[in-house]
Amino acid sequence: MMIFDPKILGVFRQLYATIAVNLGVFGLGTVIAWTSPGLSSLSQDFELSSVSISWITSIVNIGGLISCLSAGFVMDKLGRKLSATLATIPTLIGWLVLIFSRDVWMLYVSRFILGYATSFYGVVGPVLVGEISEPKIRGILSNMYGIFLTSGMLFSYAIGSFVDWKLLSIISAIIPVLQFVLLMFISESPRHLIHTGKREKAVECLAWYRGTTRLEDVQIELKSIPEETSKPENSVNSDLQPISIIHRANVIPLLLCVGLVFIEQLSGFAVIVSFTADIFKSAGHTANGNTLAIIFGGFQLLATALSCLLIDKTGRRPLLLMGEVGMAISLGFLGTYFYFYEKEGTVLLSSWAPVICLVVYIVMFSVGIGPISTTLMGEILPQSIRGVGSAICTAALRGSAFTITFAFDGVKEEVGSFGVFWTFTCVCIIGVISVYFWVPETKGKSLEDINSMFVKV
Repeated sequence: MMIFDPKILGVFRQLYATIAVNLGVFGLGTVIAWTSPGLSSLSQDFELSSVSISWITSIVNIGGLISCLSAGFVMDKLGRKLSATLATIPTLIGWLVLIFSRDVWMLYVSRFILGYATSFYGVVGPVLVGEISEPKIRGILSNMYGIFLTSGMLFSYAIGSFVDWKLLSIISAIIPVLQFVLLMFISESPRHLIHTGKREKAVECLAWYRGTTRLEDVQIELKSIPEETSKPENSVNSDLQPISIIHRANVIPLLLCVGLVFIEQLSGFAVIVSFTADIFKSAGHTANGNTLAIIFGGFQLLATALSCLLIDKTGRRPLLLMGEVGMAISLGFLGTYFYFYEKEGTVLLSSWAPVICLVVYIVMFSVGIGPISTTLMGEILPQSIRGVGSAICTAALRGSAFTITFAFDGVKEEVGSFGVFWTFTCVCIIGVISVYFWVPETKGKSLEDINSMFVKV
């Protein structure tokens, strides 16, 4: 007798796998935001110069950049499940090195390892979720990447406001241990198995994700995956051949994804989440910076959850356009506030104005380009380059994040905070134009239908 409706059981299993792999993204969020509450107590235990602080903040992205360059090959060679499981080990090692750090160079090493390990999930997470999800819930499940990322940031903001950097690190080290256990109980991506010539195993895994034991129930869906994407197991490295990437049907979606992640980061996100408390202080706000950061993180989480609910109803394009417009307006006003504050010592409207601007910014980011750029990466990259393409996109994200976080203090000294935020505003305007003219709608379409749009271009 069947206890569970196969459709409900299938959705549950897809949700479970999404949660398991995205715990690594939660860990990435804790690593990114760790500096906001952690630097003040860290400065009491170590002699930190402004250069040291810049490296501690930004070296995570160097580790992430190197991770992304290898992640596509690793997950295509080992599979999505095994590679995600193995990545929990260096994550735990990174936290342990940080906990037992005695010198500044150990802080650098630990942050590099953490950036390397957790950024791996920025590649494997969207790919695995995109490949196992049914079209009707793929948008919601893909957007959970953003929910876990922002939850991890809020976790660091909240816990870090009550404990010092070391205890925050000890608590954070529990996450990869829990994730390792959860990942043991998911199945491999059926599309990856077909791509490596393991069709019989793919049938079993697809049946598991659809909540049925009857293999014939998934044959129709399995046949919708084009046979030309299949290839022998020993040819998995062909994904890395340049001719595969520069094919017109591959290069257009790849350029779209890379462009979106550049816009995402160069609009200031990495700077704002890494220096949230400091930005509030430099704006002349007298409230506790860490408390404001928690409020900031709470709005970010709620907005990401809202995006998750709306994405399969409104589509991707409307949310992207609304988000970019809202970000441009909020950053433009924030730059104007800093102009009057830094040039004339005048508080424009209220000292709460920068808080409101940053809340509007993070809400618009979290409804729009933040989660949706990742969703599109899992949707529009063709199967033949999905591994290496995701790696290239995430490498672009980490590289641009490193650049702006490392350069932030120096550029701010040269052009002022207002110049920095006005520059971010210009990037958002470019984002509006780019989304309007070039980003297609993917709502409700199968991965094969989405890929066919670029073949016809």
